[in-house]
Amino acid sequence: LYLGCIATEYLMNKEKELDTPTPTYALSIENHSFCTSRYGTRAICGTVLNNSANTYSLVSVDINLYDKDGALIGNTYDSIRDLESGRQWKFETLLTVNATGYNIKVKGY
Repeated sequence: LYLGCIATEYLMNKEKELDTPTPTYALSIENHSFCTSRYGTRAICGTVLNNSANTYSLVSVDINLYDKDGALIGNTYDSIRDLESGRQWKFETLLTVNATGYNIKVKGY
């Protein structure tokens, strides 16, 4: 019975690890800036590089948008599936507000 509890606890911890994003050092944002999207609208464009030896099933960039006074006025994101080891992903997030600044984070699962 005691070994069963240890095994159950081990499996629960492994399950939590699968739900936790991979540390961002394995994914790096190579560049990013305000740009014009492929639709001719204002956007934020950039490149993410998978520095790890693994393929990520899902990678996302989450961006908070700020006005000229530094107030948070919105957010945007982009995501891709199956980013292979050593590959780059060119992301593009459309803007629906008139942001003058932003903060960007990358996550991989």
